This record gives sequence, C-alpha cells and structure tokens, in this order.
Amino acid sequence: KQFGAVIGELKDKGFRVEVHGAADKSARLREKGEFTCDVLFLLAPTASGSLGADLTSEEILSFLDSGGSVFVAADVGYSKIVNKIVGGIGVELDASGCSVVDHGKVVRALDDGSHTFIHPGGCINSGPITGDSKVDCEKIVFRGVGAALHSGNELVESVAW
Repeated sequence: KQFGAVIGELKDKGFRVEVHGAADKSARLREKGEFTCDVLFLLAPTASGSLGADLTSEEILSFLDSGGSVFVAADVGYSKIVNKIVGGIGVELDASGCSVVDHGKVVRALDDGSHTFIHPGGCINSGPITGDSKVDCEKIVFRGVGAALHSGNELVESVAW
C-alpha cells in the first residue's frame, strides 16, 4: 500500500509488475538459471535477512553485474541487506537511525522543530525517472536518510540533492 502510486504508474505505462512481500519465498530473481526481469524495484527499506527465495544481496549484485537495473528505497531504519546492496553499487548511507537535517530548506508546514522535512536543493529531470514533464523541486518533500554517491560510478543516478 505504501508504494501503490509507484506500482500503479508502472502498470499504467504498460509494464508487467509483480509484487511480493519481503518474506515471500515465491519471489525469485532467477528461474532455470535466467534472470526473470530487467528491472528490480526493491521497495522494502527495512527488510532484514534475505528477500524471497533467492534475493540475497549477493544475488542482487550479480543481477546488476549481468546488466540488470535496480531501484532501491531506503529509510532511516534501513536494514543490513539494504546497506550491503547499496554499498555494493557505490552508495554510502548515513548511520542507521539518522535523518537528513537542513535548516535552510525546511518545509515549515510539516516541521515539528526537527528540520527533517525538507525541499531538495535540486532534482533530476530524466525521462525514464520523472516522465516527460519537468519536475519542480519545490514540490518535492524529502524526509529520510542521507546518502553519498561515489563520484566515479557512472551507473548510479542521484534523483535529489
């Protein structure tokens, strides 16, 4: 339910979407030695252990090495498996339990004094990610864990900064 809008948008664009819970053992990335998809959306930011029957961090990194694409959602309570996956692709997350704080870009209407509801300083405008329309960064509200991208990795894309 939390990611229903994302899933609905993908279906509306004609993508075949399969949804599995983090503990669903029927979720497989490979069948008969072949990967079952081109893109994996990992929307289980706090899942621990393995994900599905074969969705270990090693298997997901192997999927990436074979040319697959992965979109990973992480939040302030991210798990070890999420950290291992993103670390393997050149993304370093702030310490688990920490949120980004910005005193200059705070969203006052949502602020409880913590300054953790913020507008990004910039955001990506890329057709595959944001569609055809230009994104107004002032309409985006972010609350979550900070991440640093290793500058030498051309395959990782920052969507907001």
